[in-house]
Amino acid sequence: MAITSPPLGMNQAEYMVNLIDVLAEWRWMAGVSTNGNEDDMAQELAMISKFITENYPNLKSEEFKLAINMSLTNRLDVDVRTFNVFSPMYVSRILNAYIEHKQRVYREIRIRQERDEERKELQKQPTQSEKWESMVDMVKYLYETYKAEGYVKDHFTILFDYLKRNNKLNLSKAQIDEAMQYAKERAKKHEPTTYEKLFSKDDSDKVYIEKMYARNYCIQKLFDEIGVDGVIAKIELNDF
Repeated sequence: MAITSPPLGMNQAEYMVNLIDVLAEWRWMAGVSTNGNEDDMAQELAMISKFITENYPNLKSEEFKLAINMSLTNRLDVDVRTFNVFSPMYVSRILNAYIEHKQRVYREIRIRQERDEERKELQKQPTQSEKWESMVDMVKYLYETYKAEGYVKDHFTILFDYLKRNNKLNLSKAQIDEAMQYAKERAKKHEPTTYEKLFSKDDSDKVYIEKMYARNYCIQKLFDEIGVDGVIAKIELNDF
């Protein structure tokens, strides 16, 4: 409910009287001296109430009272001293500080919500269909790079491991020997990645590199034999 609209069951005149009463209480609690003519003070409060309704039409009644409470308890980022003057300038300074505080809180809430949503998205397990699509996309990428560069670049041998695990890649001893011979020669020309330069420390890493080239060689031969569509046909939804 906007502060320019009276609450249900209260007409505009009653609402303005109620607002003036709230302002009078705020004036008193803020420590502004009441010395002077009461008519002058009444005119002052009427002027401020009119100022509020004209300049803060979207401020709800409960928010207005909350802003007063926060100013009196020094919880707003603003100088709340009145210097014994209760004026539209003083009131607007408090209300503006409250609005800035509210917007800052809303921004923080929105940021936390976005972070929570991002975390939930990251933690969410991919569906069976999404896993299948991801594998198919990887097969297409491996095939394209193979045709462009002459060798399969699957550093973690994901495709080989998938096909082997699901009994879709049957290799003879001769094929394995051929792959290992290729791998030994290919490993001699291997250019370490940044990751390998940082973390490869012993001979076990060299053995892994040879195995990587051997396994990827098997995928290269499979591409040559049945093409990318043939490999994709081996990727089945029920495997995931």
